[in-house]
Amino acid sequence: MLRPVNGLLLDATSGRLVMFAAMAIVLGGCTAITAAPTPSATDVNSGSSSGFTSGAVEREYPFDASSAYTWNPPAPGTPVVAVGADAVPVAQDAGYAAALERFGVEAVQTAIEDDVVIARTALADCQRRTTGVMSPNIISRLDPVLLAWVEERLAGPPGYPPPLLSELPDDDGNGNDLAAAVQEGCSADGPMRFGPEPLTVRVEGDELVVAGSYALTVSFGDLDVGAGQDWILTSYPTGQGWALVDAVPSANTNWHPAP
Repeated sequence: MLRPVNGLLLDATSGRLVMFAAMAIVLGGCTAITAAPTPSATDVNSGSSSGFTSGAVEREYPFDASSAYTWNPPAPGTPVVAVGADAVPVAQDAGYAAALERFGVEAVQTAIEDDVVIARTALADCQRRTTGVMSPNIISRLDPVLLAWVEERLAGPPGYPPPLLSELPDDDGNGNDLAAAVQEGCSADGPMRFGPEPLTVRVEGDELVVAGSYALTVSFGDLDVGAGQDWILTSYPTGQGWALVDAVPSANTNWHPAP
């Protein structure tokens, strides 16, 4: 029997926390849905994790109930505001209003724009996938401990969705060997796609939580594919802007035919 606990599901029989990974990207009239349970922290690292305090919340990796949030899509008809050059749709609900009051309009818009840059970079990840060097778009926007965890997950064995960056599959589910195709080049210059629901924003203590669905067309040589992901991204303000302290994906990257 499962019951919700702070964005996770608690198996009452075994006492294990399980994240239900589910995402839906709607493109070209088609809906692609994937769903899988994510192993608990004790399953993944033999019970080890690195606890730390960063921003306003004490967290442990791989994750625990304190670092996972539930995304509640906005109610139908909620007004939407466009933010940034990518015209990011953001629900103008009570959470958004509270964020503006807490941090100010400019700071909230900057945080949303930073999250879009992070999402775009993570979905394509062209610099790292072609040169082996991580993009400064990631390095400059992540809390140092989250950055270390992202690097650790890249070097570790597969088994559950990595927080941001991932290696390319030799079969994307549509018969494409992306691990080989990237040898012919990598680019992602087109517009971001969002939805089907607008992003939501809310305040958690001294942190800003932005949740939503992101998608992008990535070109590997002559092969165009779509990459999509649902993320719950949590940032805290610093003297220089914002630092991403938590990234909770819904599943592994959703590779799909480019629209």
